[in-house]
Amino acid sequence: NSTVSALRRISYIEPLLATGDCSGRINIWNTTSGTLLNSFFHTKNRNDCVTSLDTYKANLTIVLLSSNGQKYIYRWKIHHTGSNKELKAIDLNEEVYPVCFKVRILNTSNYLAVAFTNYMIGVYNLSDESTQKIASLKENTDTIIGIDCFFQIINNTDRYRFVLVTVAKDKTLRVWETTDETFSNYTEHKIDLESMPTSIDYIWDQYFYCN
Repeated sequence: NSTVSALRRISYIEPLLATGDCSGRINIWNTTSGTLLNSFFHTKNRNDCVTSLDTYKANLTIVLLSSNGQKYIYRWKIHHTGSNKELKAIDLNEEVYPVCFKVRILNTSNYLAVAFTNYMIGVYNLSDESTQKIASLKENTDTIIGIDCFFQIINNTDRYRFVLVTVAKDKTLRVWETTDETFSNYTEHKIDLESMPTSIDYIWDQYFYCN
């Protein structure tokens, strides 16, 4: 057994849950029965700790992403039975490594937000054929330990703004909001926290909480 280092509900397939551990193993669970459906290593090196997990839907395929703090973000097609098929890994073509990431969908496009070891954040348009970088943001001078993002309706219209949230080891929570439907213009807000956060997430009425 090894310490669980990441977990993520597998979107669109109830009731599956993916967990990653410090041995590099990913487990797929049925949360209703508590049954382990599948278990595999996300790299050939079995000491690579799984640092981040997320899922997205591409056409009719459910894709699980994982990272180990190294160059690539790994991808698997996940079946409703829990079985997996390895897909081509994502190479972000950066000189630094990803720390954590989050995927959100708008219409038919998936957007990947990635925090890197140099405190930078990249936003990418994620597709099966390519991964196009569409924005780059500078975080503060400490390690990002949690990231989330979502799309917010602009003033009851059919337009959306992109909202990105991070927490860092210097006990800060930062929020970036696009000023329009493009990813080129952002406003930034900083909130000082009283204690060290361990994660970031959001609930439907758009309040944030840290654990």
